[in-house]
Amino acid sequence: MSEIVTLVDEQDNEIGSKKRSKLNDNDRWRIISVWVLNQSDELLIAKRSMNNRMDPGKWGPSVVGTVEHGDIYKETAVRELQEELGVNLKLEESQLIMHKAHIGYRANMCYIAHTQKRLTEFILQAEEVDEIAWINLNKLYEELKRTPEKYMEAMEEITKKVFEA
Repeated sequence: MSEIVTLVDEQDNEIGSKKRSKLNDNDRWRIISVWVLNQSDELLIAKRSMNNRMDPGKWGPSVVGTVEHGDIYKETAVRELQEELGVNLKLEESQLIMHKAHIGYRANMCYIAHTQKRLTEFILQAEEVDEIAWINLNKLYEELKRTPEKYMEAMEEITKKVFEA
């Protein structure tokens, strides 16, 4: 069954709903991204599974997920963090970032979480995540400049907004 998402306007007001499979370039819908940091202030990045429809095989935030119709941002963030990385962490709301994507627009609620876990302590959801790594923010910015094709669309824009706000 096709997932239903909530359509929103530029101010994140609900304006309707639609099957995810029917979304087009004029639509804007809600997603979450969770940015996990360790005690050394390194960012946990995740390489998306090749099975993902959007940005397969590319590196992105620790967790990314679509908010299903009827859900709220934080509920989705908590669930996706548990499903994709096998952890429950305290989430701090960062900000809502509106951005263009391959198809349509996103209302992306960003969260930050902190952990002392090692990479081997995360339990990856194979259908969603192929690999995870810790990376220093400055190193990430260098990588985004040098090899942007390895990263999800809008990764540099969103990362800067979250961490330089």
